[in-house]
Amino acid sequence: MNLNLLLKWLKKYSPYGFVVTSTLIAYGYLFPSSNLTTHIPYIQSLLNPELYKFDFYVQEALQFSPRYYYQLLITSTINLGISLPYTYFIYYVISLASFIFGLYALGNKFGQSKLSAGVLAFLCLSSIDGTIGSVDLFRTEPIPAIFAMGMTIWGIYFCFCKKWFFGYLLFGIACLLQFLVGLLPGLMMSVILFKDTRKDHKSWTTVIWPMLTLVFFASLVYIPMKLIDNTGTDIFNSAEFIHIYGYIRHPHHIILSSINPNKWSNFIFFISAGILFIKSSKTLKPEEKLNLLTIITLSLLSLFLGYIFVEIFPVSLLAKLQLARTTPFAQLMVFIVMSALVNQYYKEKNWLITVILILIPTLQDGSIILFMVAVLISTHNLKIKNKKLLLILTVLTFIYFSIIYPSLDFSYTTFKSITWKLLLFISLTFPFILEEFIRPKSIKYLSTFLLNCFSCTLLILGLTKIAPQKFLYSFENKIKIYQVWNNNLTKLAVRFKDKSSQDALILVPPFEDGFRLHSQRSVVVTFKGFPFTDRGIQEWLNRMTIILGPIEYPISLSTVNSLYSHRSSSDLFRAAQQLQAEYILTKKDWHNQVDGVVFDQEGEWIIYKVDINNSD
Repeated sequence: MNLNLLLKWLKKYSPYGFVVTSTLIAYGYLFPSSNLTTHIPYIQSLLNPELYKFDFYVQEALQFSPRYYYQLLITSTINLGISLPYTYFIYYVISLASFIFGLYALGNKFGQSKLSAGVLAFLCLSSIDGTIGSVDLFRTEPIPAIFAMGMTIWGIYFCFCKKWFFGYLLFGIACLLQFLVGLLPGLMMSVILFKDTRKDHKSWTTVIWPMLTLVFFASLVYIPMKLIDNTGTDIFNSAEFIHIYGYIRHPHHIILSSINPNKWSNFIFFISAGILFIKSSKTLKPEEKLNLLTIITLSLLSLFLGYIFVEIFPVSLLAKLQLARTTPFAQLMVFIVMSALVNQYYKEKNWLITVILILIPTLQDGSIILFMVAVLISTHNLKIKNKKLLLILTVLTFIYFSIIYPSLDFSYTTFKSITWKLLLFISLTFPFILEEFIRPKSIKYLSTFLLNCFSCTLLILGLTKIAPQKFLYSFENKIKIYQVWNNNLTKLAVRFKDKSSQDALILVPPFEDGFRLHSQRSVVVTFKGFPFTDRGIQEWLNRMTIILGPIEYPISLSTVNSLYSHRSSSDLFRAAQQLQAEYILTKKDWHNQVDGVVFDQEGEWIIYKVDINNSD
């Protein structure tokens, strides 16, 4: 009996094993990404306190911060005997699987089909436009926001199913991994929670318990920071805090007026198309349409408030909330209705519209085309003949390739990108393909078994590196368990680790985060190594100013590069003395007369050892 149940379970769920493994291969994985070069050092320091003892950023990160529980999760797993790269990889795979299955659940709820489920997952993983502020629903890098999204997507699903406590429990857990990825959707969904409670005349305990759950988990992050004076101190007023946190360090997340107008136009066209799609849908219930529109509206309202109370009337709390992070949830609502429309048109055998709705979100700057399609659908009341539609598709294609995106490079790289996206689509819609096109059960079970074996074998061969070199090259281009950049700076960093003391402190160009990671040595400061505590933020600005001189908005990594390169050799020497750095990293054509001895060099990069006690 138990064996029969196991076989039945395997037959039912084995297709999803192939979905996860094949999606991972087609979608990709990158470790460490540029974002993680600032995370890994403080994880290493927690595991070995002798590392980075004089690195102010790492030491600040070891205090209680919003990353505390994320740090605890990673270090606890590593202490079980799993290596750091594989710890991140395991949690990424779990998060990816949870994200996919959460999208499947949402697609099945709103679209009532496996096609909608697969299309929703594909759009969320492969779309280009639809958000503002350099944020996404999911990425190929294992950062805290991605781990949290694996929880949040299920929180959204349970809230739409009116299982509010479970939804808010998951939002709360997500807060522990990435505070805003849990908090913001919880706040947005609360409007629907209040509306439904009042409409259905339910007890207010229906609202109180979910909200208390979210507050409890959020307080596990906020209260300890407040008690030890790591946040909300009187070191800065709101305007000063926003100047540093928003204008100098995070304008791409917070200062909405600094975002490229092209990104704004894409976002506006995308959201407008989504609203028209919701209006045009035949299959969504009125309540479902209202709920989707509510989240979209709240995201737009958040952007408005973010502009008013950050750039015009500075309020530090609004800057800390990074309200542009609400836009991925608005994007999700648009993709939900689009996946439902795909299923609707597929059933009507309107193949062209089906393909258009799947394809356009994956195109660069395709939002204007998506908006034009939405207008056509809404004005024609969904009744467009295939011949006329073929003409429309031809015109839209011409507009896209000749006007909107004429510089598209039809190279081998483009071909590979299209191939991988096609494989990703097949992987994510595999349950639908089995159900729709493979009728005999024996063939269905055999094909699922063989594909599972094939994808798992590819993954194992790639991870263990026992496959042929050509295969490993292709595999490692998609799945990088631990990439080491083979450039002059990385080579120099690795040698510096071997030749210098573990207590060495080096002044580096603030735009170079990788040197800290690859040398495992303390650095004075980097632009991306931004602390979470108020005192740390103050010290970060002080160190940046000592090295670069006065810092004014607008600033970026390229600006930091230019400021560092234009500082005189004597400026760098004085900065090293003031900050007690025994070594200076620079380029030969930037500074070739530093008062010190050449410690090491590689290509264009050079390290000077300086006497910090020399006052001459």
